[in-house]
Amino acid sequence: MNKLGKIIIKLPCLTEETVPIVEEAMKHGVDKFYIEEIRERRIEGATIISPSKKADVVVYRNKREVDPQVKKFSVSLKIEKGEEEAKVVEAAEEGAESVILELLNWRIIPIENLIAKLQKKGTKIYVEKGKEKIGTLLTILEKGVDGVIVPIRNKSELETLFSQIKSVKKLKLVEAEVFEVKETGLGDRACVDTVTMLNKGEGMLVGNQGNFLFLVHSETIENPFVETRPFRVNAGPIHSYILVDENRTKYLSELKSGDEVLTVNFKGESEKVVVGRVKIEKRPLIMLKAKTGEETGSILLQNAETVNLVNKDGNPVSVKKIRKGDKVLVYFSQKKARHFGVEVEEFILEK
Repeated sequence: MNKLGKIIIKLPCLTEETVPIVEEAMKHGVDKFYIEEIRERRIEGATIISPSKKADVVVYRNKREVDPQVKKFSVSLKIEKGEEEAKVVEAAEEGAESVILELLNWRIIPIENLIAKLQKKGTKIYVEKGKEKIGTLLTILEKGVDGVIVPIRNKSELETLFSQIKSVKKLKLVEAEVFEVKETGLGDRACVDTVTMLNKGEGMLVGNQGNFLFLVHSETIENPFVETRPFRVNAGPIHSYILVDENRTKYLSELKSGDEVLTVNFKGESEKVVVGRVKIEKRPLIMLKAKTGEETGSILLQNAETVNLVNKDGNPVSVKKIRKGDKVLVYFSQKKARHFGVEVEEFILEK
């Protein structure tokens, strides 16, 4: 399905000011709208989801109210803990056309669980989460959620939303086999802190060569050493390349607050995020070399239990545990050279 077809625009009501937003969204392929209040006017071709009995799909809070007049209904639920998943399953068993989830303590795993439980019942899963991390929500598991409800106030916000969705691109990641692991001593390493929550299986592409970049995992994994920092990637020493868009790299030393970089998950799905801070400190480093086919590449990272690369299943692999023969995900570009970070067609050798 077109990702825009999974967007549900949320508006307070249909008025002279909001109808143009609906019409513009429909031109882009959006056909579902969550309207808090329905008056007389309707939009042809639009599916209206609302607490109003005039809606195509009537929304109930927490539990269905028995009303034989209502043919299609949805149940809106606030989910904060894993055990509350049972309320969602109960709504599906009562015949809900869809469930609308407001995830107060959002993590990937609850959504994965619910997709697995509801896929045979035919109940759609809609998530109300605002405009952040839309690409991630749409691609959870192979299916993703059925819809993301996004509050919109004006046409400008609508244009920003469409721009964000279209910026989600897929990169081809491949497995590379580690053939050398070596401690190298102290260096100035950079942590890249974003203004966005990152997820398991997601990180940034970093490396010593511009055309051979390793997927470095975000600090989202609970461990006994430090608290999680789900906005952070401990990306390596300052000389390293980092991919900032599909065809351009920067040195870690060049990054600053307000810049954009790419976050990438283990499926290769990418999004641009804003850098909030770059934190540089002296730390012990470890170097890993890997190969895929005839191509080889290397990366230096902080030599710490909490620094991870990623395997093909999206699981983090600590650099302290990586051994010769282990496989990790990398992004390999056929173009060899970069001029000021931009790929160009010429030969260059980086060792």
